[in-house]
Amino acid sequence: MKAIMLMFDTLIKDMLPNYGNEWVYAPNFKRLNEKFHTFDNFYCGSLPCVPARRDLHTGKYNFLHRNWGPLEPFDFSVIKELKEQGISTHLITDHWHYGEMGGFGYHNQFSTWELIRGPEGDPLEPIFGNRPSISQHNLNQQGTLVVQHAYNRQKLIGEDTMPITQVFNKALSFLDKYHGYDQWFLQVECFSPHEPFIAMDNYRKLYTDTTDEDILNWPVYQQVSTLISDKQDFVTIQKEYAALLSMCDDYLGKFLDKLEDLQLWDDTLIIVNTDHGFMLGEHNWLGKNVGPQYEEIAHTPFFLHLPKVEPRRIPQLTQTIDIPATLLDFFSLPMTVEMCGKSLIQVIEKKIDIHESILYGIHGGHVNYVRLPYVFMKGSANKENQPLETYTLLPLKGNCGFEKAELEEAELVYDVPFANGFPILKIPKKNHYDSFTQGDLIFDLSKDRQQLHPISNEQLQEKLSQELIMKLKENDAPDSLYERLFGK
Repeated sequence: MKAIMLMFDTLIKDMLPNYGNEWVYAPNFKRLNEKFHTFDNFYCGSLPCVPARRDLHTGKYNFLHRNWGPLEPFDFSVIKELKEQGISTHLITDHWHYGEMGGFGYHNQFSTWELIRGPEGDPLEPIFGNRPSISQHNLNQQGTLVVQHAYNRQKLIGEDTMPITQVFNKALSFLDKYHGYDQWFLQVECFSPHEPFIAMDNYRKLYTDTTDEDILNWPVYQQVSTLISDKQDFVTIQKEYAALLSMCDDYLGKFLDKLEDLQLWDDTLIIVNTDHGFMLGEHNWLGKNVGPQYEEIAHTPFFLHLPKVEPRRIPQLTQTIDIPATLLDFFSLPMTVEMCGKSLIQVIEKKIDIHESILYGIHGGHVNYVRLPYVFMKGSANKENQPLETYTLLPLKGNCGFEKAELEEAELVYDVPFANGFPILKIPKKNHYDSFTQGDLIFDLSKDRQQLHPISNEQLQEKLSQELIMKLKENDAPDSLYERLFGK
């Protein structure tokens, strides 16, 4: 038995032909329909990148208890469990956040791993000499990451040197070398199409004739005005994203061809997925994290090939936390710890519902509750967006530790159910998100898939609030979260 997870970062569902897109050139994503189950109601869990990866290891929500940070000492990791049960696990990735302090502990769980350098603001090239040209477009990012990326780009000359190319070349090499062996799991994790949306010109020419070097391809996370000029900029950003997506599609095709050549379909579970989507001007938002987590971010594409099972569309409500349980189920390993996620194999084989409802969100932002057809985005009950507490034994974030003032407020607490018996630090935090101002939002996706018309119905909101409270209790949410959301 073998399993593969091919994960693209920031893959937007509505940009794929599998979900109705008619203008993006992605024939190889369309090929997935031939061999893969296509999930129509698959959602993210914790946002953004690294919190999603903690969900992938633990089968539990990160965002209820802590910010972006490392795998905790008390965490169950499905990757570690596979390894300890004699299954070789290998990671090939250019996801540079694994190299940061706040990304510690994830890649280390694999039996072996390969990290490709260079995407985004990866601290690869020393910043010496003449400064490369940097876009001054008012919607493009500025700052340290952009400068670092400009220096990295000086080393990335031609498509063969691009991180995405290196990732897929190594993945194809792995399959060539080890396809005849048994009992392995391969995670191929590609940072593209995460911003900056940089694709080779042959892909860009599919959508635009511009040769301007000041390309709008790295949008600032923000809400923007409704001016016509901004809407034209949205189209530009969408085309640059589409170009990078077409580049990803090309490499996906090479990967699918290799699976075909090596006849891996009969004994290999294969997942194609993402961590989250992205706003490309919808609702007048760009990016993620800073605004409400609309469908464009949270409702993600997901494809699963299960050997010797005819593929079909899967309507059941599912999400990222279900992947660890699925891997255990496929390799016939018992679930030795309690997970929130359930096996997707049961959904496919038995056509059962594994979730009546799910949660998703970002630590400190809206807590989002999905019970189809409704999506309930619950914001803070107070303008301070407090209280907010982080629970951790590794007080790290991004590429730094917590500040001295934060740790002076820390308290060691015991008998916390989600810490698996470990004492844990409870640290009060400033909240950088303002879900209070953005407010509570309810949408009926059966009538308003684009979420353009929030529902104002006190009776429905009260019912969904009570359901949300029960769901939070099921997932061991801290008392401070109820106080922030409901004022009690």
